[in-house]
Amino acid sequence: MSKIIKPLPLKSGDRLGIITLSSPIANASKETIQRAYDYLKNKGFEITEAANCYKIVDQAAGTIQERVNSLHDFFADPNITGILNFWGGFNTHQILEYLDYELIQKNPKPLIGFSDTTSLQIALFTKTGLITFSGPAGITFGKPTVPDYT
Repeated sequence: MSKIIKPLPLKSGDRLGIITLSSPIANASKETIQRAYDYLKNKGFEITEAANCYKIVDQAAGTIQERVNSLHDFFADPNITGILNFWGGFNTHQILEYLDYELIQKNPKPLIGFSDTTSLQIALFTKTGLITFSGPAGITFGKPTVPDYT
C-alpha cells in the first residue's frame, strides 16, 4: 500500500457522480430516484449520473468494462468532487482486476457506499491508500423519510 490519502471533504456546491457498479439504477422506481436526487440537490449538491447507470447486462449495470469505464471517468473528471454509489448489491468484485489504480491514486476523491461496495473500498485502500467511506448509498436518500443524522 502507498501512503494514506485523505480526500477533500464534500461541501455544498460540489458535484457528485452517481455510479452503479452492481445493479442498474433502473431497479428503483423513477419516483425513488427523483426523491434521492431532489434530497441531494436540496443539500447543495449537483448530480451527474455515470454512463452505465441504466444499462442492463444480466443482473449488472452494464458490462464489466462499462462499469470500470464509468468509475475511471469519474475519478479522472476534475468536475466530479465525490462519487456516490446508488446501490449496494453484488458484482462489484468483477471490476477490481481491471481498475487503473494509478489513475485513482492521482485523482483522489471521496467514494461513498455500502454493502457490495466494500470490496471496492478495500481494494482502493490496499492498492492506493485512498480512504473511502462506508455510508449511505443514493437509494438511502430516495426513501420517503430520511433520518436527520443520515
